[in-house]
Amino acid sequence: MTVDKGSSQNAKLTCDIEGTLTTPQNNWLTLLNGTFRYMRQDPATDFTLTTNTPFTIPSTAGLVINYTNANFTNVLISNATNNNADLLLSGKLTLISGNVYVGPVAAPSNDNDIEYSGSGASALEIQGGNITINGQIQKKYFNHQWKPQLFPNGGNVTINGNNANVEYAKLEVLNEGSSFMMSGEQSQLSAAEARPMVIYISGLQVLL
Repeated sequence: MTVDKGSSQNAKLTCDIEGTLTTPQNNWLTLLNGTFRYMRQDPATDFTLTTNTPFTIPSTAGLVINYTNANFTNVLISNATNNNADLLLSGKLTLISGNVYVGPVAAPSNDNDIEYSGSGASALEIQGGNITINGQIQKKYFNHQWKPQLFPNGGNVTINGNNANVEYAKLEVLNEGSSFMMSGEQSQLSAAEARPMVIYISGLQVLL
């Protein structure tokens, strides 16, 4: 399925069907323009977007996850034990409610990362729910023009940092024009390992 609505993130396509939703397990959803919203009521099964291929959100596209979760299901992105399965973020990912995993739930030793591009529109907004990144949140390799916008205003962000590239922090917010705004009593940013999480914000190293 291809979402190609308008020429920006403003147009929306909402998935809010009841009952059973059956999709392929890999590479079945392509975002080009517009925002795809997953807004179901207590789905009975996990929602898998990709397994062994990267999932791309272009600069003119967005993905919103906002579902009630009485059945403890997950949204699975890059759900494979390989290092090529990443979330390539040039547009916006918004989590309002639910559980999102970038990489397998079992957290294998693979670097399933969120990679920001240099589009200037890369944004990760967490209003609630839980998101776990098996690898790192980092710039795309050799791209020094990225300007990420991170807004953890609720919910929980866990960065496992598995198979980490030692040249990058687990979370990087660099370059003029980037933003990191953390607010809300329920916001939590954490690493899954015992060692401290290293963050680079505008060239500063911070230990949490």
